[in-house]
Amino acid sequence: GVPVTIICHNVEPHESNALWRTLTRRTLRRADRLVVHGESLVAQARRMAPTVPVTRAFLPISVNVATATGPARQQDIIDVRRRTGTLDRPLLLTFGYVRPYKGIEDAIAALPRCSRRPVLLVAGECWQDPQPFYDLARDHGVQDDVIFDLRYIPNDELPALFGAADAVVLPYRDATQSGVAALAFAYGRPVVATAVGGLPDLIDDGVTGALAPPNDPAGLADAIDRVI
Repeated sequence: GVPVTIICHNVEPHESNALWRTLTRRTLRRADRLVVHGESLVAQARRMAPTVPVTRAFLPISVNVATATGPARQQDIIDVRRRTGTLDRPLLLTFGYVRPYKGIEDAIAALPRCSRRPVLLVAGECWQDPQPFYDLARDHGVQDDVIFDLRYIPNDELPALFGAADAVVLPYRDATQSGVAALAFAYGRPVVATAVGGLPDLIDDGVTGALAPPNDPAGLADAIDRVI
């Protein structure tokens, strides 16, 4: 007798299969209401649970995280810039779990096309074999311009990490919405993202960041140049 609302950050898992889709469909159809964070997810939710009302709500900015961690000390930001060799070069950050749909390969391939020779810091726990990333960076001649910090990043490191970045890059090949974008905005960082899923709903191109086509390193490089 208690109404149940499900907040769907993803209506389906990114790496889905028949069993997961079946379990997800059964779960969503038992709810009294579904809440999603992007226009593209409304239709997806209605396909999964046709009789359940769907509400679209804007993904909130993670101000509570930024407030809890506090502002970064200037020395901590300098330390990140020094560690990444970006005291006089732009620093791009990809943050969060490294998974196939995140498109890290496209960010690496975009680097040699960028006019300001930025450094890409890939920070987050890796859910796939990272060796192809190293090989790709070497093939593109940017092995010295990509830094991998493939581990879980604790909250107390976030202020310096985001504070040091000139832009946060989301080169996703598939997406619903992005908690990383919300986190970037909470720390006052612009976001370069691909125009997939709900990301165009989050990013105001030319104001809070820039949008690029998915699977397009040249287009991503152009968006990075515009933001930098």
